Amino acid sequence: MTETATATGNPGILRRHAEDQFAEELAELSRVDKKQRPPNWKLSPSAVSLYILGGELDNGFKISPKYIGRERVVEIAVATLATDRALL
Repeated sequence: MTETATATGNPGILRRHAEDQFAEELAELSRVDKKQRPPNWKLSPSAVSLYILGGELDNGFKISPKYIGRERVVEIAVATLATDRALL
C-alpha cells in the first residue's frame, strides 16, 4: 500500500486516473487524429480503438495496450458508443 501511495504522490489515491496516467498518449493521439469525431468526443472511434488496443502512430509514437484480448470486442464496443445502436 505504501508503494502505491508513494507512486501516485497522494496517500489517499491508490491508482491514478487513466486520463492522468496516459496523458502523453492521449495528447499525441489527439494531435495526429484527423478523422471525423462523433459529437462531444475528443477522439475518433479509430483513435479510441488504437488507445485501448495499443499500437504505433505514423510518426513512430508507441501507444501501450490497455486491453489484452480480442480486438473485435473493442471495435464493437466503440462502434456501439459512437452510434445509437445496441451492442450486438
